[in-house]
Amino acid sequence: MKVLLITLGLLLATVKPIDPIKIGIKEVLASANQDEQWKLNQQAIDWLGRQNYQNPLLQKLELRLGSNDFSLTRQQYGIRVSPNAFGQTKFQQQYQRAQVGLLQAETETYWNQALLQRYESVANYYYAVQLATAARRLDSLLQEQTQTMRAMVRQGLSVKIKEIVENEQDQQAIQLSLSQYSGDQLTALERIRQFLASTTEVDLELGGFVSIARIEQIVSSLPNASPNVPIAETKIRQAQIGLIQSEMDLVKVRNREYLSFFQFGYERAPKTPTLDDDLFMRLGFNIPLGANNRMKNNELALDMYEANAKSALSTSRHAQELNIQRIKVLQLLQEYKLLQAQEEKNLAVSILADPALRAQVSPTELLELKLLREKKQFARLKLARELTLEYLQFLYLNGNLVQKPLLNYLSAGLEPW
Repeated sequence: MKVLLITLGLLLATVKPIDPIKIGIKEVLASANQDEQWKLNQQAIDWLGRQNYQNPLLQKLELRLGSNDFSLTRQQYGIRVSPNAFGQTKFQQQYQRAQVGLLQAETETYWNQALLQRYESVANYYYAVQLATAARRLDSLLQEQTQTMRAMVRQGLSVKIKEIVENEQDQQAIQLSLSQYSGDQLTALERIRQFLASTTEVDLELGGFVSIARIEQIVSSLPNASPNVPIAETKIRQAQIGLIQSEMDLVKVRNREYLSFFQFGYERAPKTPTLDDDLFMRLGFNIPLGANNRMKNNELALDMYEANAKSALSTSRHAQELNIQRIKVLQLLQEYKLLQAQEEKNLAVSILADPALRAQVSPTELLELKLLREKKQFARLKLARELTLEYLQFLYLNGNLVQKPLLNYLSAGLEPW
């Protein structure tokens, strides 16, 4: 038993853990083509395209056996054929294509949403790593400050209670933030792993991540007008209008059944000098009454009116939302530049950057200056995260994320993928 345990221990010691798979942002974005909802809708489109929407040429096929009128001596044997409306097949095909078009528009929406989710997951992971690192630095300085104040108390030096309270509060807040950002990092990485359908751990390489200065250049280069390319929601509204119109056309053509029936047969009658057994043929014609479809036509007309109204409303609201999102991004850019300018002009940062000035400051004061610098950098980093996410939302609303050719808007060079 002891030998077996030793052998198992040696085997476990020699087993190397599987290295995580190294991937880039492009691979994460390309995984939108594997989105489950998108693939399910693609399967629905393929299934619908294989269905047969065409009615047969014949609506009714009747076989007649029996006497003619009330005479039992005159027997008839015939076939009666009632056709469907001529030209109906063309409009049935149009209706099927309209249904496929609606599914395709919905499918495009799912793909766009899947792509935005991948962009946001990458951005959340990048900034979660940066913020967690900054939080650890800040926590380390706060712990150092705690030890310094404890040493001062032991030496009988004066320490303000206010400083002790602020230190405790700052430590509690930063430790909660560190826990949150560590969780955000794991969550984002797990989402990315699920996007890639990977059974092993992944290592996301984020070299050349877009900077805030580059974001400002990209946003400034975009026109202020609404996007020229119709958004996915607009395409859905247009497809709904096309589907209603094709149904209206189909109802209209179904009412054009001018030929009611065609009948031919054989009549067996008593033989007389002037009447022998003979064949016969009859035609029946129909006069369509459009009022019979009045209720259905009114329902479709109402659907068309509502679809057009919703399409116009959707376009208007999207333009409003896009303008608001642009203002939000520009405002965050202004706030970021303001924080950056304040940090560059900050006296504490200047003292820490100058060895001569730093030598004139006591260790306790030097620690306070480092804390002030780290807090400012931490606040600027949180603002950068918010700005990047709003920037992605703006590009999504503007249609840039899904516009061909596809570009990586989280890279400084906007590389195609």
